[in-house]
Amino acid sequence: MKRQISILMLLIAGHMALAADVKELISGANQAYADEDYELAQARYDSILQMGKESAWLYYNLGNACFKQDKLGKAILYYERAKRLAPNEQRIQHNLQFAQNRQKDEIETLPLMFHVRWWKHTTQLFSLNTWGMITLALALITALLWAGLILTARVSKKKRLFFPALILSFLFLLSLTITVRNKQYQDKEKQAIVLHPVVTAKASPNSHSRDLFIIHEGLKVHLIDGVDGWYEVKLADGSVGWLPEASLETI
Repeated sequence: MKRQISILMLLIAGHMALAADVKELISGANQAYADEDYELAQARYDSILQMGKESAWLYYNLGNACFKQDKLGKAILYYERAKRLAPNEQRIQHNLQFAQNRQKDEIETLPLMFHVRWWKHTTQLFSLNTWGMITLALALITALLWAGLILTARVSKKKRLFFPALILSFLFLLSLTITVRNKQYQDKEKQAIVLHPVVTAKASPNSHSRDLFIIHEGLKVHLIDGVDGWYEVKLADGSVGWLPEASLETI
């Protein structure tokens, strides 16, 4: 028992020391940014990531530090990662849009059907974790309503509970569907940001194959396949080609 308590105390002490280190690094990174030493700020923010810590604001600050150094690809990459964790945060959306406006490529997005646009907008209202918490909350409330409906003997009370239980059941199923779809999307639909200033897409995963099109730093692409250091990518306008793996970083 004493040994278990000692191990627990060591774990708590280690966690407190790690939290103190992270707090010190954040303070140092923020100060470096305020001093306009953006390279140092980036290094300190990045060291926090290396410790296994991540948050929307950490990626946001990294994006800002990179943008100040004219690292457009890295800035957009970190803003996109921040947006995945906090999709409704206006400052993240604003800085991402501002950085994307600096991107050289003008790719026309293929039009989507109305119901596809609506579904995409709805599913992206919150992050995956938030949708998961909403689903759990709805599941609990729905279960309590149905339990009350089943257990009560009064007909008038059953009538009052029936429609709320029915509506909450629908909302729970909708939220569950969105959560599952978002998880499947994140697992299967991989996206990446071009980090090289200029890169030429090839017809096959070979540097000697035919050139297809040229794209630039900061462009977001969809990853289709990967083989031998190459990624097959798809652009928003439907164009498909192969890019060197080293020219990209996944979001």
